[in-house]
Amino acid sequence: MESPQDHQSERPTPTPATPLLFTLPAEIRLKIFGFCVPRKCAIKVSSTRYRPYGVEPLVSTRDPSPEEDRFSNTRPLWTNVLHVSKRMSDECLNILYGENLFEVYLNRGAEATLKKTFSKQNIQRIRFMVAIDPGPCFSGELNPPDIPFWEMTVPNLKLFEWVTQPDKKAEEHTGDLAMRQRVEDWMEWTDAYLDCFSQFMVAGVEFKMRLDKGDGEYRQIGRLSFRRGPFFSKDESQK
Repeated sequence: MESPQDHQSERPTPTPATPLLFTLPAEIRLKIFGFCVPRKCAIKVSSTRYRPYGVEPLVSTRDPSPEEDRFSNTRPLWTNVLHVSKRMSDECLNILYGENLFEVYLNRGAEATLKKTFSKQNIQRIRFMVAIDPGPCFSGELNPPDIPFWEMTVPNLKLFEWVTQPDKKAEEHTGDLAMRQRVEDWMEWTDAYLDCFSQFMVAGVEFKMRLDKGDGEYRQIGRLSFRRGPFFSKDESQK
């Protein structure tokens, strides 16, 4: 004869209820997450200006003076949302990488910096990128493109720009012969990058080339505008 306990053991284990937040339509839910994490920011990527937080993405400041350092805190409050659940973390990381603009400075080790500090999965989340070259009068070393990096990056982009930032002071102090040699070297280096990009372009990636017109408060790419600078101010991080 079966006991009541036998019947109880056969009952299905109740599944945990879905959090109310995830019962909302994805479009509404992502708008809510957009208030929790930084978005529509232009992030300057260079090996000398990056400030690791131990969580991703990393951010940088354009102000080098210590008294104005907006990154003295090592654990910004907004990163807490990344630790709530794996699903919430994934959706917020898609915003952090997919709705911010990454300015990749090709003469400052940006490719190596991204590979060192970001996981492959998060690099592949990036949708907006500007590759910035130093202009034909640059006198430093111009390294060849990191082909494996661009292979995993370019196919996932929506908007991709090549921006040349000419150094006017360098142009004024460079003789004709030196100028001619630098231009030839720069053109050869540029062609290597463009050949690399062309290998991995897929339908849907919008690519443009242009000269930089200045270093204003916003970075324009396509029809979109991204605010320059850090994700948050020092005052906000202390609230």
